[in-house]
Amino acid sequence: MASNADNQNLLGGGNRPASRPGGKLNTAKMNLWWFAAACCVMVGGFIGTLDLLFTTFAPLDLIDEIYLLGFGSIMFVLDAPLNFKLLLDVKTAVHKYCKFLTRLMGRGIWYIFLGTMTFATLWENNISPFLAVILGFFVFGIGVFSATFGFVKSRKLDKVRVQVSQNRDTGKLEALYKNFARTAPQLGLMRAEFNDMSQQLKGITFDPDELYYIFNALSSGPADREDNIDYKALEEWCGSGMTML
Repeated sequence: MASNADNQNLLGGGNRPASRPGGKLNTAKMNLWWFAAACCVMVGGFIGTLDLLFTTFAPLDLIDEIYLLGFGSIMFVLDAPLNFKLLLDVKTAVHKYCKFLTRLMGRGIWYIFLGTMTFATLWENNISPFLAVILGFFVFGIGVFSATFGFVKSRKLDKVRVQVSQNRDTGKLEALYKNFARTAPQLGLMRAEFNDMSQQLKGITFDPDELYYIFNALSSGPADREDNIDYKALEEWCGSGMTML
């Protein structure tokens, strides 16, 4: 077991006061806002599709509305607070093929796009300027908030990455990993162990919801095994730029 002096060398200078910048992340509330935004996109796409299908011959605009309805349906399933098998299967597929949609900034940027698309299709086609403003601006606002919040959390995580990278540059990364990955070293750092490392390296602690998105971004395992960060993933993280949560 490493001595206190060894730990001091690995950590770059002992414990620092804990810091929690950027506000608390509440995944449950965020999921409800995302689900509401997805419903707005679906409503906008559904109304636009019906209007263009039965009142106006505009095939290209109709295709836009169908795309909007499809995109809204995907986000509806992804953010639905339900655990039916079909929904879980779709969520797994989204996680596998469109993982950026499972990140804070990914969702944020995507909802910004969907908000502008909702506004543009309803407004430009003169379907419902009122709904264009209400639905479009709501979805856009959720997107901006999510992307901004994700960026703040990403910067918080990057402060830890910089400190970990310094240990890699001095050849101490493996020792650092072994010092904290004690539960199952062959699998990787567990969430509590990653939190301990972050706290001792930089005086930063993460709440459980933040850790969920951190492990979602850094873990190299499948969706149902994102409870650890192995040495290879830790090393790759060190060599990258700021990871967007």
